[in-house]
Amino acid sequence: MNHLELKTTVSVLGLHGWAESLPASGSFAAFHQAVLEVFASSGISVTYFAAEGKGYSGELVPTSGSSYKKLRSSNCQGVSVLSLVANPTDSDEPAFDGFATASLSYLEPTQDITLCLAINEGFMPFGGNHYHAAMVRLASVFPWFGGYGFADTVVRRPDLFVVGLDSGKLSATELKRLRAWYLATPQRRMQGLRDVYRWNLVTEGLLSHQLDGRLSLRSFIAENAGRIERLPGDGLYLWCVEEPHLSEAQARLQKAGLIVE
Repeated sequence: MNHLELKTTVSVLGLHGWAESLPASGSFAAFHQAVLEVFASSGISVTYFAAEGKGYSGELVPTSGSSYKKLRSSNCQGVSVLSLVANPTDSDEPAFDGFATASLSYLEPTQDITLCLAINEGFMPFGGNHYHAAMVRLASVFPWFGGYGFADTVVRRPDLFVVGLDSGKLSATELKRLRAWYLATPQRRMQGLRDVYRWNLVTEGLLSHQLDGRLSLRSFIAENAGRIERLPGDGLYLWCVEEPHLSEAQARLQKAGLIVE
């Protein structure tokens, strides 16, 4: 696919988990394999990668080099952050012209492990079967406690938002909730949501949460034309919200204290 076929929007997936210490290298290796499969299903491949850990620079380098061979042969041993990028074949600015990025990062101070996928909608439209399959595949690499999916413009850099960084284009509410999420305790994050998005990955515990003493989140979803689907694996459910109901759902869950802010 050439530049002319790229869209101005990206499909985004964020997944959050908790780990008291750096997860075993197998989690990063499983993530790496899953991203290779997701990218291949979109007709693209990883061209650059960056890793943080002993023996890695943390900078984006070509996958044709020795550093990437070391990563693969070691099964991602000692890695705490791994980023994979797909770029045009003539790229000389991999940090800026990537049309697909995926990252897995462990933040020791917050004990948060975060997966982010941001892929141009020219390759993967948000909300379709292809996106759904990618979400299910990536959700299989770690026992996540929640996540979300949405589409946004390329210029807003939603990948930065997922991993806790301000692109400079966030609204006041988005910035407030970004800060609140990463300042919250692991227990608070596991019991709440960053926000309500078009797609939300939630646990049975959240679905059973009483919003006002009589109505559970599951019942609220059923009464407001939402859709719930149980995903394969460790008990996550996909809750899809139609655009006309998004503001109402955000206000209702904010009032119930389920949004971390």
